[in-house]
Amino acid sequence: MLRGDIARMASSARRPRKPEKSILDPEFRYRPSHATDIRETFARARRELERAHAPQQVRVNVVPLNRPNTAFPSFTHPGDSQ
Repeated sequence: MLRGDIARMASSARRPRKPEKSILDPEFRYRPSHATDIRETFARARRELERAHAPQQVRVNVVPLNRPNTAFPSFTHPGDSQ
């Protein structure tokens, strides 16, 4: 075995693999070569990659530490000016 073969085997073992599609799968639809458009295929793949790598909207709930105390209005923090 060559060193490159070992490295390739190690890297492929770390990657999660998708289940391979089978022609026996009921969702499989044969598409003849004359009915395919490679530009559409690559455009779809680019869209899917962009969606997968798009930043997810994260809801952040941040409360400032120096907010006014509404629970105990008579209590003041040192340094608060009133």
